[in-house]
Amino acid sequence: MRTMALMILILACLPISVAAAGWVEISAVAGGENGTVIVRGTTNLAVENILQVEILSVSFTPTDKSDPGGFSGASGTVTVEEGSPYNIWTFTVKTPLPPDTYLVTVTHTESGTEAGGQFTITEETVSEITTPVTTAETTTAATTPETAPAQMPCSLVVAVFGIVVGAFLVRRM
Repeated sequence: MRTMALMILILACLPISVAAAGWVEISAVAGGENGTVIVRGTTNLAVENILQVEILSVSFTPTDKSDPGGFSGASGTVTVEEGSPYNIWTFTVKTPLPPDTYLVTVTHTESGTEAGGQFTITEETVSEITTPVTTAETTTAATTPETAPAQMPCSLVVAVFGIVVGAFLVRRM
């Protein structure tokens, strides 16, 4: 019985895996051939993670259905690819966007990690990304891409319960 109580205490004290916070960064916006726009960035998220990319004109406002007006922007998903020292992602808008200032947001919905910025398209060029904003739950300085840790089968509640039961059993002996 004492051995069982000791095993419960040891299992309850095992470290519980906590995933390091991810980050996403928008590193470049460039004009391609035939009016395409290419948005690139880096991340410490693992390869094969899915990112949601949204590009929206700052002049976009809700309108009445009867008012003629156009929407300028694009959205879609991209898959994180292997890179060095950080993993990379690329989003291409194949339809030409009219001249305007655009907000771009990149989100990893599973972790809530998000980056944003804006760029301007003129008749001649696409400007570089400005006012980049990168948010994450915790800032990490990783030097290599991180992979998602394996989930432990026991939760914190089970660990606390194990400690309480173990202490009770040891006290009864």
